[in-house]
Formats: sequence, structure tokens, C-alpha cells
Amino acid sequence: MAEGQMKVTKLLEDYVGWVNTGDIQFLQEPKQQKEVSKWINELIPIMEALENGNGENKEKQKGREYNWHAAHKNGRELWEILAKYALRDIEPTSKGNSTLYNFLSAATEFEDVLYGLEPFYRDHTLHSLWVYLIGEYILREKLKDTGIREKLEWYLFNDIKEDEAKYSYPDVLVKYSDIKATIITKAVTRYRDAIWCIMALCHDLGYSLEKLSTLNDKVTAVLEFFDISDLERTGYSLDIEHQYLVSQCLELMAMDVRIVPDEDLSEVEKMDNDPQNETKNRLDGIDNGKLEKELEKVIQERTILDTTELIKATLHLDDTLDEDNKTLKDVRELDKKTLIKCYRDDSTYWRLCRALEKKQHGILSSYLIYKILGIFADATVRGPAEEWGLDDDEVVENIIRGDILFAIAQHEFDFAHISEFNSLADVLILADELEEFSRFGRPLQSREYYPTMADVKVDLTPDPNNEDIMLNITYDVKKDHNLIRFFIRKTERLCRIYSLNERGEKRRNYGIKQIIMKARSKSDDNKQGSRKPTFELTIKLNRKATENEVGFQAYEFGSPKGDISNCEIILYDDKICYVPSDGEKEESKGESEEKTLIDWFEERKKKLRGEARKIWSDWITEYEESLKKSEGEK
Repeated sequence: MAEGQMKVTKLLEDYVGWVNTGDIQFLQEPKQQKEVSKWINELIPIMEALENGNGENKEKQKGREYNWHAAHKNGRELWEILAKYALRDIEPTSKGNSTLYNFLSAATEFEDVLYGLEPFYRDHTLHSLWVYLIGEYILREKLKDTGIREKLEWYLFNDIKEDEAKYSYPDVLVKYSDIKATIITKAVTRYRDAIWCIMALCHDLGYSLEKLSTLNDKVTAVLEFFDISDLERTGYSLDIEHQYLVSQCLELMAMDVRIVPDEDLSEVEKMDNDPQNETKNRLDGIDNGKLEKELEKVIQERTILDTTELIKATLHLDDTLDEDNKTLKDVRELDKKTLIKCYRDDSTYWRLCRALEKKQHGILSSYLIYKILGIFADATVRGPAEEWGLDDDEVVENIIRGDILFAIAQHEFDFAHISEFNSLADVLILADELEEFSRFGRPLQSREYYPTMADVKVDLTPDPNNEDIMLNITYDVKKDHNLIRFFIRKTERLCRIYSLNERGEKRRNYGIKQIIMKARSKSDDNKQGSRKPTFELTIKLNRKATENEVGFQAYEFGSPKGDISNCEIILYDDKICYVPSDGEKEESKGESEEKTLIDWFEERKKKLRGEARKIWSDWITEYEESLKKSEGEK
């Protein structure tokens, strides 16, 4: 294994270390730590057998020596234990947990059927557990020097502070709104680890439903020979009795939580203009360390979160003292004039509705947990027209629950338009894409389990000049897989997810400046002097669209030097075109100047010889045949 590549055993070992040192927020009790550690330590040797193989031909033995039943049994136990403690951390009296576990059991059994529906179906049960571990690894190791983990975005917007200059809001109101935003953000961040755990573990729960159409197609193909035309298809519809929960679920996911001013600010303006008033000075002098300690008490004791009470405790205000009592009255007046309301983001709502219409498994997973888990009964969906807005504790509950649901739904959007890396939703999408190194499938031809796809390495490098991030992913694709098909699939997915040049005017932290993805053919024969050709494909996505490019390298017969080609690419939604060189334009004689990636691969083939050309040609042919087959099925 190359240096820096991820593997499950290392992720498990790292995680159990964090558990035992008390670094996981929802696993603080020794009993919890012992229970989680037990199942991880039992899972590690099973995964070691998978990763290392046995015998002379270790690559072939990987997966065949894999105790699939034991891995699933231990993995599911660990899944349920983590989900249990994460849910209890968010809500100690959480209900519906056993229903969630029963669904996981049923979905895992149904997945055995799905292995027979596709030429190469891949596991989704253990996959969600590995995605969870990858996310922890990214946040704790790859981004530990950036501070992102402590400054995650929670879809809370302080419009008072943002529009301070535009509307000349009183300084004391701006200060108070900033304190309130800080308190709410820190309160939500206290549950960060539990939020991420539920997001990751539940993100693919709806996958089996998405595959029902494939099941129907297989059944229909057999029954056609019996001239049965009135076949009742297995499926479902969300009928009128579902519309109320569906509507609430969509609203919660599409909700922006905003801190806004009351219409009447006359009393606050008097307060701000009074040179004798000490409230603003006292608010300016708040010790954030003491404020956090008071907040932690509220969270630990599960008392109601209230900004005014936290300020009172932090400043040690005494109702019996005249000056303190006046400050308290001012703080309570400020709280009345600092409202928190929910506004629907119509763009997000449209995407969610489209995902539901297409029955994408992301939004089906969100809807499933919204239905069966009692923690979502505490969410409060109110429109902005309601005068009083939300209480502080209601805001925290809404952000936690809305963030979980939205992240799960978004990971399967057709186009996510991501240009920054600052939320757990962004982490979920990246972790899900990276998890190619431990997803095991079973080809129909052999009915044996094999390691699938690729070994993976990821780096997220901060730009030293600002808070931008550069993302670098390298896949070493297994030798039995089609490198061209893998590269095109991953490239199209990257272009659907990320839109680096679409950043809004209100720029937030940690924008993605550049993405470089490499996919390399992997072979046991890749040694100096070997006669086995290898290939490397690269795509670069930049904030400046004119700097996007795709690259090709071929190393024939183990030579350290190979053919190198690069060209500019243009993105039209998910369609990727390349701009031919002047020489290629001459050869095309009047054909379109923009061509597809497969056209570019055909051009590269002309420069190859011998076995390298044969391998490359076979990959292209196989990819084109798979396209024709999928179009025919549609």
C-alpha cells in the first residue's frame, strides 16, 4: 500500500484511539467507550484478512478469504451502538431507535437480493460505517491545522450584523445579535460528532427502494415468456396521507435560520444613544471563556437555552442591584428585538422536490429517518410571518435536525453546486466519493466477493495566503477494472458536485480553489524493468473556468518516462468537452471544435503501441458498449 492511502483497519485503529481518549463528544462515559472499543477490536482482524490476503497470490485471495458474515455481523453491531449513543446525545429520550435498527436488518437482508440484479453490485451496509470513519479522519487529521472542525457552518445567518451598515442598526443591537449567534453556533457544535454520526450512518438507508425498478425489470424479463401482460409491479407511491409529513420534512431541510431585527427599534435606539448607558460596554466586556462554561452547564443539565440567562450568569448580574437590574432590563429588551426566524430557501426547496420526484435514495433516506425517529418530532417549522420567531433552544433543535436531513438528501442531488468546504454536508459528499477502497462486490459470473475499485489517497491543503482549500485525490484503480470507465464516472460526478467558479458575493470561509483528481491503473507488475504498461489520467478543476484541464500519461513497458498530453476542458452541466489542439483541428476538417472525453481518449490511442494500445482500446470498447446497453435499458 502506498504511503498515505486510506484503509479500513487504520481508520478503525485511529477511531478507537479517539474513543479511548474521550475525543468523541457522544462517547464520554467509560461504559460507552468500552462497548464501542470491543466491537471495533473484533472487527479489525476480520478486515485485516480482507486487506492483506493469504497465500502466494494475495491480490486474488483478498475478498475470498473474507468472512463476509462475520464482517456484517460485527459491522452492524457497531453501526447500531454508534447510532444509539449519537441519538441519545442529541435527545436522551430518543424514541424509534429500535425501528431504525429493524429497518437496517431488513435492508441488509434485501441487499442479498440486489447482488443478483446487477453485474457488479456493491455493499451499502458497511459502506456507511466506513464513510463515517473517513469523515472523522478528514476532520481530525487532514484538516486539523485549518480549524474547520471548530468553525463549521450551520446554516445560521446573522442578518443584523451582515446588514449593519446598510440599515444603520444600533451598535448595541449588532453586539447582542453577535453574542446570540455565537451562543447558538457553539450550542450546535457541542453535538457536532453526533450529528456527523447520524448523517453518515443513515445516508444510504433508502438505497434499496431506489433499486425496485431494476427488480421489476428482471421479473418482467422472465414473465414475458409466459405472455403475462398484466404484471403488478413492486413499488410504492407517496399518497395524500403522506403529504403532511413530506411537506414538513421538505420545509425543515430547505430552512435557513436567520437572526433579524424587530420592526420597532425605538427603545434600542434610545439605549444606544444614551452616553450614560453601560449595557453596550458590559456586553463588549463579556469573557467568552466564561460564556462557554455557562453554556456547557446548560447543555449538561439539559436546561432551556436562553441568551439572556447566559449573559446574566456570565456577567454575574444581580437583580437586587440597581445598575445590574438596569442592564438586565436592557438585555431582555434587546432579546425581544433580536428575532430568529425561519425562511425557506426556494432554490434548495426546488432541488429537494426534484430529488423526491425522481425518488433518489438520498432524500428517501432523509424521509425515512424523519418518519421513524422521535428526535424529529421536536423540530419547529414556522414561517417568517409569525411575529415572535423561535426561542433559542428551538433554534438549536431545528439546526441539528435540518442539517442531518439536508446533508443526507443533498449527497445524491443531480447538481450540488458546491464551491466551499465548510459544513458536514460537504464532508459527507467527499467521504462518500472517497469510499472506493473497501466496498466489496460480487460479480455474477463468479459469485465470489472481491475488493472493488481503487485504493485512495486524499489531501486537503490550505492556501497559505487565505482560507481557501486545495483538494487532491488519487485513485489507484484495481487491475481488473476499466480505468477509462472509472475516470469518466468520477470526473462526471466531480463536475456534478462542484462548481468552483459559482461562488456568491457573500463569500464564506474555506472556498475550494482547486480540485485535482488522478486515476492510475494498478498492477502487481508495475516495477522497474517490467513490460506491463500503466496509465495515469488527471482532471484539474479551478476557480477560473479557463484553467480546467484533463491530462493523460502512459508508461509503456515499465519506463519511468511516458507520453504526456494535456488539454483544456469546458463544462456544460455534466457534459464535459475538450478543446482540440491546432493539429487535431486540422485533421478534423470542419468537425465540431468541442469533443467529448471519449473522443480525446481515442486521440490518445493513436500514440500508443503494442500491449498498451490493446489495453487502452479494450477499455474504450467496453465503455462504449456499456453506454449502449444502459441507453437500451432506458
